[in-house]
Amino acid sequence: MSNTLSIYIGRFQPLHNGHLYVLNHAREIGDTLVLIGSATEARNIKNPFPVELVKEMLKPYADFIEEISDYPFDDSPWLAEIQEKVSKYDYKYDNVYIIGHNKDESSYYLKSFPQWTLKSVDNYKKINATTIREKLFQGIVSDKIMPKNVVEIVQEFMKTKDWQERLEEYNHHIKMKEAWSKAPYEPIFVTTDCVVICNGHVLLVVRGGNPGKGLFALPGGFLEGSLTIQESAIKELKEETRIKLPKSVLNGSIKKVEVFDKPDRSTRGRTVTHAFLLQLNEAELPKVKGGDDAKKAFWIPLSKVKENRSMMFEDHFHIIRKLTNI
Repeated sequence: MSNTLSIYIGRFQPLHNGHLYVLNHAREIGDTLVLIGSATEARNIKNPFPVELVKEMLKPYADFIEEISDYPFDDSPWLAEIQEKVSKYDYKYDNVYIIGHNKDESSYYLKSFPQWTLKSVDNYKKINATTIREKLFQGIVSDKIMPKNVVEIVQEFMKTKDWQERLEEYNHHIKMKEAWSKAPYEPIFVTTDCVVICNGHVLLVVRGGNPGKGLFALPGGFLEGSLTIQESAIKELKEETRIKLPKSVLNGSIKKVEVFDKPDRSTRGRTVTHAFLLQLNEAELPKVKGGDDAKKAFWIPLSKVKENRSMMFEDHFHIIRKLTNI
């Protein structure tokens, strides 16, 4: 066994020749541990391939493969999870490297592990997965930018219902971009979301349309021009869940408001949401029913939220966790 381990972190959506260039460098050094990011998040147009397929893509090129979750509002648990996954392997090696290239500001994490030696690799032909995904959604599959095994995996996946759902979401995304293309400035959307807690349960809806059709989400929507942010939040909550409580009770139940404004938090473009935490003191869970943009509304125990995170729209799981400390 080699006395050197190289760690490579990425989403690999999909694995392309740029990734393969880094992997080949890693394999020349010694054994390779690949950590797949965003592994527990819901699929969307940025992450269309299920983690099981990503593992199949990587299998010929990695000695070990592990999954890691996203923590968009706090790097500390993300770093801790990576350290935990690596600890299953690194004790066997004399030398441990973290390998990658500084493609943009998203590569800052490479310098977050002082216990491992950083090995920087060139950005091979400036290939990027975003451009490849754009071509795939247009039906273009090229064996010049992806390994042969990946091309075969992608072509088979493109025959599935899962891919058709992502393609539908992508087409919705393109129409939305075209609608705003003539604006004199980049649009910034303002939305609201409600985290409603009652008797150890949180209120969710099933999205009726794209983006995120069929995913679990917090009740909310775009800010209406004639309403304050709080008024809009309560209005959307009532419309999407038909919750059987008056507005006065809902307004009086607000315990916390927090803004979530990471620039890349939504595939719709720059979207700033104001999340309201409501704590209800009802003896029983209020009756709810899906309405407006929501296909369904339902209560779910807080203990079940984490195991359903792969069904949660965008960063809504993380918003719940941040506001409730679950």
